[in-house]
Amino acid sequence: DLSSFDVKLEATERLRVIFIGKEARRKGLEMLVAGWKLLAAQERARIDVQVVSSLLDGAVSLPESWHWQRFVPDLQAAIESAHVLALPSLAEAYGLVLVEGMAAGCAPLTTRAPIQRSIVGAEAGVFVDPRQPNEIAGALSRLLRDADYRRDRMRAARAHFVMRYHPRVVSQNYADLLWSAGGRSGACPRRATHANGVE
Repeated sequence: DLSSFDVKLEATERLRVIFIGKEARRKGLEMLVAGWKLLAAQERARIDVQVVSSLLDGAVSLPESWHWQRFVPDLQAAIESAHVLALPSLAEAYGLVLVEGMAAGCAPLTTRAPIQRSIVGAEAGVFVDPRQPNEIAGALSRLLRDADYRRDRMRAARAHFVMRYHPRVVSQNYADLLWSAGGRSGACPRRATHANGVE
């Protein structure tokens, strides 16, 4: 049986994009709209965009075909259904939603600023200048038309999450930090895992 991620990988006829952010203007929603409008009509017709935002920093005029919600009861399910998580932020300190998107196997479309590049990694990221709508349009077009490119980015996003952000990895990193802070050398010893998988 195919996993939900495998099914999403093979769904190549349409491109499902999700944008998430309370402050939509700062996070580049207007720029995403401007980029989408530069696409050919037949491309726009094959892209489904879901916007989850309370628009705290001002209203944004959205295309009629886009689906906007202030709140969704199951945000994780909404992310898991998307191929791409778009965050072409104009100013961003970190961008935790990028990590959430990668956990669900979304290709992250984001700014090429150093912090965002470091979060998503070169293999997974689709990087743009958020102030250049033509770059956003080009990225959307390639993700729509090139199924292999889209799959590669989605797989790389999931792999990057598992290697860097999975709770097991993060907890071990904290254990190592505390171990060294206590004056111990080397990595903190891993707890033994019993045959039944219980630690």
